Amino acid sequence: SRSNKFNPIGNFIIQAIKQKKITRFYDGREIRNYIHINDLKKICTDVLKKKFENKHINIIGNKATSVRNIINLIKKFIPNIKTVFKNKKMIYNYKKNPFTYKIRKGITIRPKKEFNLELGIKNLIKEMQR
Repeated sequence: SRSNKFNPIGNFIIQAIKQKKITRFYDGREIRNYIHINDLKKICTDVLKKKFENKHINIIGNKATSVRNIINLIKKFIPNIKTVFKNKKMIYNYKKNPFTYKIRKGITIRPKKEFNLELGIKNLIKEMQR
């Protein structure tokens, strides 16, 4: 699997498969902006072109969604799992995407044709269940 320990979607899927439950520290209403690896690969290939040389590039997904929505998509493909929200405010957690760092003026690139989030989750579950 491409997923590592810093990938929350991969972590949720591993919990669902191995423990039959997903534990989330906080309430799941936090908003995140996801980008599929296939979209990211395409953009990274495109920015190697000469016109992007020495430019600052910000790559972001097109659609923000709640963590709770991601968990519900996982539950659609792995039924009968329990969800536990530990409403403990974690120091590293935030309600919306964190833009506390200063983004340099540059070019913001979003995928032109975005890979479907639901299909991406479904495929990752299949891959991780092997």
